[in-house]
Amino acid sequence: MRKRQWVIFLAICLTLLWSIPTFAQEIIEITPSQLTVAANRQQTTSRTLLIRANEAVNNIAIIPLDLKDDEGSQVLPAQAFRVEGVATSLDSNGLLTIVINIDLTNVPSGQYSGDLLISYEKGNRLVPITVTVKDPPLIPVLVLVAGVGLGLIVSEYRSKGKPRDEILVHLGQIRTQIKVDEDLLKQGKVFFERIEAELVDVEVALEAQQWEEAKIAIGKARTVWNLWRRGRSDWLVQFTAYDNLLDKLEQLGGKNSHYIANLLQTAEDIYRATPTHIGPDELRQQLISLYATTNGYVELRDAIEELASLGPGAKAQALLFKQELDALKSDALEAQKNLGNKIDAAITT
Repeated sequence: MRKRQWVIFLAICLTLLWSIPTFAQEIIEITPSQLTVAANRQQTTSRTLLIRANEAVNNIAIIPLDLKDDEGSQVLPAQAFRVEGVATSLDSNGLLTIVINIDLTNVPSGQYSGDLLISYEKGNRLVPITVTVKDPPLIPVLVLVAGVGLGLIVSEYRSKGKPRDEILVHLGQIRTQIKVDEDLLKQGKVFFERIEAELVDVEVALEAQQWEEAKIAIGKARTVWNLWRRGRSDWLVQFTAYDNLLDKLEQLGGKNSHYIANLLQTAEDIYRATPTHIGPDELRQQLISLYATTNGYVELRDAIEELASLGPGAKAQALLFKQELDALKSDALEAQKNLGNKIDAAITT
């Protein structure tokens, strides 16, 4: 009796173990995720698969398998499939377009189901395939149906398939280019983040089948990318000047001074808006203005320190001036001028 209970318990455990799904990271993405084909006997038809690699992939192989009908009595042999456009390797974020030709010569009519095996170095994927083979109608009807069907297919592809494929190609190209640009990833990070944001908009629009919105977003991404590439060396010079300005502002007191905190925020806003500039010269002019404002603060601070060195009474007055300076906004030019006049007057009296 106990032995029988152990056998039942073991069977239950094995059943639960087998029922636990396993999850694997999707190294490659396949579009479409399955193939459905309907054609007449004696025809050769083809379908296209788009493979996108989320990381570098090697030893790629496309292996057709036999398809069987529902009863398993008829077979559409693997030899009926011919694969074109296969590459043995694919870079990260690379795209590969595969054409699958199916020869239905001498294939009995019926519905056949099975899988297409896509093998690569780190695993494999199965693409379900359903092929419906029909007996050919009379020639006039066949010509009419073929003409109508071809027109619908071309129209459907032009309205959906072709725009989607073109956008996917551009998306893959831009992603590959920006991820190998070390200067962009380090000093030009603001450009990288803006391009990535536009590419996310592209993907969202594609998922919603909003082709025009996707085209607009891919155009914006390419505009930002071209802006970076055209002025790369000048952008790097201006970003170095920006970093030096931040260091100087931090040395002057950082956010402890309202005046300096205001300058830091202005500098950050200018930096974030960089991908919208016409070119590096515009950024340079804005940084020059910030440097001038910073130097104005330093001059007022030095004058206050000079006043403080004149004696105890002057030191107390200098402290009040320092508090007034730190409370000023960096763009309050008239207030700064008035404060400078008061400090000069205090020094000369």
